[in-house]
Amino acid sequence: MAIDALRVMMVAKVMELIGKLHPAYRLLAAFLALQAGFWLLFYPNFVTYRADPVAFIEIESVEFAPVSAPTAQALETANFVEESLAPKALPAGLYAAKATFQLDAVPEAGLAILDIARVDNKSHFANGQLVSSRGSMALTEPTYRGNLVQIGQIPPAMLREGTNTVSIIALVASDREVFIAPPMLGDYADTTAKQSWNEFLQSDFRVITAALTLTLALLVGAVAARSSERRIALWLFALLATWGIYTTIPILSTFPGGPWARSWSFAVSYLFLSICWPCFIDSWTRKAWRYFQPFLIGLFLILAAFLGYEMLLSQTASSFAVGETVMNYAGTALVAVTVIRLLWHFITNPREERIWEGALLLMLLFLSGMFLFDVISDGTNIGYLQKSQPIILLALATAFFAGRFHLFRSAQQISALLQQKLYVREAELAEAHARETLLVREQAFGEERQRIMRDMHDGMGSQLMGMLLAARRGKAEPAKIAEGLQQVIDELRLMIDSMDSVGDSLGVALTGFRTRLQPRVEDAGFEFSWENRIADTLPTFAPRKTLQLFRIIQEAVTNALRHSGGDKIAIKIDCASSDNAMLEIEIRDNGSGIAGPRLGGHGLENMQARAQRENGEVEFVDPATAQGGVVRVRFPKDGE
Repeated sequence: MAIDALRVMMVAKVMELIGKLHPAYRLLAAFLALQAGFWLLFYPNFVTYRADPVAFIEIESVEFAPVSAPTAQALETANFVEESLAPKALPAGLYAAKATFQLDAVPEAGLAILDIARVDNKSHFANGQLVSSRGSMALTEPTYRGNLVQIGQIPPAMLREGTNTVSIIALVASDREVFIAPPMLGDYADTTAKQSWNEFLQSDFRVITAALTLTLALLVGAVAARSSERRIALWLFALLATWGIYTTIPILSTFPGGPWARSWSFAVSYLFLSICWPCFIDSWTRKAWRYFQPFLIGLFLILAAFLGYEMLLSQTASSFAVGETVMNYAGTALVAVTVIRLLWHFITNPREERIWEGALLLMLLFLSGMFLFDVISDGTNIGYLQKSQPIILLALATAFFAGRFHLFRSAQQISALLQQKLYVREAELAEAHARETLLVREQAFGEERQRIMRDMHDGMGSQLMGMLLAARRGKAEPAKIAEGLQQVIDELRLMIDSMDSVGDSLGVALTGFRTRLQPRVEDAGFEFSWENRIADTLPTFAPRKTLQLFRIIQEAVTNALRHSGGDKIAIKIDCASSDNAMLEIEIRDNGSGIAGPRLGGHGLENMQARAQRENGEVEFVDPATAQGGVVRVRFPKDGE
């Protein structure tokens, strides 16, 4: 007990001595404590998180070429030239980079794509087939998705043993320096397991922090209207709002006014953010320097007008570089001015008690200086500022509210009784909502289970029962048993294909379906061809809708194999000529046409019924004009 009491006394004595120190020394101690927390905890887990190493596939060669369109056909006709990987100053346009690599065996889950290119938008291709493309790749109306990093997947069906290629078509919406490189490749299962946290930090984390900062800005702005320290609150609001806008602009998919307006808005938001810091700290000291803030606002207006002339009017090849130079050097100068203003306040005010707020401010300024130094010296951006500033701004806003909590006390006293009743009512509503949510979820799961059971009972169950009865009666003919088992296997594979396609585009699902269908057609002695005329990414269908589409195609192919009398089957994927919102899949053979025996049974009626259930349609072309059997299946692209 005596030892514990002694420890308490020693801690109290140390705290008393620290309290007697000059505020500048206490600020330094708090700053060092924040530094330790940042470099020991935050930095290794958020800024430079290092996952377990991934065994990336070795790239044999990299080639570059400008392309005329973001399509596989443009890749085939491009004049590729082998070059080294390095940033390049390029005019606006479409550019391709192609890498060649070897696979001893195709991974079971395919390959993961880790994109390292820094461009406005991009599409990925594997062995000439489109893997992923997000948004518009048109130079006239581009979408900007290049700043959100996500792990993509090349399905196994798109790969082969031996030599493979992976290509990227990059959209550069304005003249500037960019980095175009093929993605890094690794086993999909291994890569996603080791890189999922990095993917979160470079995509969802940015969206979350932008939304959080803008929400916090609205809260501070509402408080600023009634705060006794209105100028501090207004500049804190400006800081949070500008940081939210500065963070949001790079991840917006579209931007009014085109790429140059987007670049100018990004540069201006950064400049205003740099101006907000010294203005906020000047107000935070409660002893603002005369003409200091008006001078900084005037400087911002001059620089914004200069960048407007460069980026909105001149739009030369060097305009973007000029904007970066102004941003970096003006930001560095303003960081230095802000540090001087903050330190001068603590040195000249021995009674200042807001030590931790000051330490947070100094920490942000330190990180901003490190970020600008790296960018100016060697062009690198490790991420000190982007990943740290939102967290520290949140801490700063928390400290601001904590120190001014008296603003809300009267309201709490007035509404204490009503608040207690509100809590009770909220608890009742929350319980009722939870019960309703559980009921709806159980109902949805029950409907899906019933659908799967019905499909298995009506399809595979009836076929297996028929074969079982034939075997028991001694009437099982090997050929009929083999045909029945093949139908059961086909139905099971269709159900698996439709369920496996959840979350994938229809193009990926159809590619997997093709790999199952083609061997069966060719084993029957037919020549098989498959053509996809849609360059854009196909929609994502629900499992039920995908299954119905697969069943219709399977039925059409089975009819052609059994009854056409031909030796060729061709499948073509395109948009319907009468309605671009409809997906059309044509199954054509060179046989006698859909007539006579092929109209027997219920196969064609079943195909039409399946299509109608999904708001689609099936057309059987007149044999007199089709020159063979032709079935056209049309489904809406809405993906529902």
